[in-house]
Formats: sequence, C-alpha cells, structure tokens
Amino acid sequence: MTLFDSIGTQWRASMAGFTGLDYNILYHKLDRMRLSDSDYDDIEEAVRILEDEALATMFAMRKAR
Repeated sequence: MTLFDSIGTQWRASMAGFTGLDYNILYHKLDRMRLSDSDYDDIEEAVRILEDEALATMFAMRKAR
C-alpha cells in the first residue's frame, strides 16, 4: 500500500464536496517514517500533486453528472 493510498480515507469534505486531505494525518505518517528532511519535503510535495490531480478529477466527475 502506498502512502497516498493509506490516507485515502482522510479527505476533508464540505457541502460543496471534497476540499483536500487532512494533512495532520499525513504529517503523522511521515514523522513515523523517520525520513531525512529532503525526503520528507519531496514526499510532501508529491502528495500535494496527487491531491491536486485527485481533486480535479473528482470535480470533473461531479460536474459531468
């Protein structure tokens, strides 16, 4: 299971739909991985990119309905 998959149930939502991931959970998981500062930053950025793409896809699917 990937890190992104493991936080897949941690989406914040409002009446308008999903708004983003709960980063408190992400940071907790990253801290437990005991990463170097550089790796921590790289993974955090990668998750942000995945989050942006996932939100765009969810928005497009919702709009298409």
